[in-house]
Amino acid sequence: MTLNVLKQSTINMLQQVANLVQQIDDNHYSEQLDLLSKNTIAKHVRHILELYVQLMAGLPQNEINYDKRERNLLLEHNRNYTIDFINELKTTILNLETDLNVLQLRTLIQNDELIVNTSLERELVYNIEHAIHHMAIMQIACNHCFKYINLDKNFGVAYATVQYNNTCAQ
Repeated sequence: MTLNVLKQSTINMLQQVANLVQQIDDNHYSEQLDLLSKNTIAKHVRHILELYVQLMAGLPQNEINYDKRERNLLLEHNRNYTIDFINELKTTILNLETDLNVLQLRTLIQNDELIVNTSLERELVYNIEHAIHHMAIMQIACNHCFKYINLDKNFGVAYATVQYNNTCAQ
């Protein structure tokens, strides 16, 4: 049950990102924005996707290492490729099955490489929260610089905030 909720949440979030990528002009997608300290919408999209790729890549070995990700620069420069990439990633996530094996997360903190126990479910939660954080940044940029883009009202909003807002509206 938990895995299904996390998979569906991930699919929904990735679809929101795909909708943004579909709407944004090619030049705007990779435009360096002062508002983002010269970063781009495309770099935020790439970063979100690459963490999911690292999670999927590490599952067969039961070891996840987000620090070792390869930067797929095509995700920053080709919107059609990015949309196809997102659709393939959604299919991969939909096909995930529960695995009770303990995963190892290898990460660099300060100058130390640490290994901590984790699980697929915990890493999906992390990736969802991480994606929402970057989506919030992209939302600010779109609202400020690219007003023609129509984002979901909850794009980049944490689930707890959505729930709180819904409760207040009643």
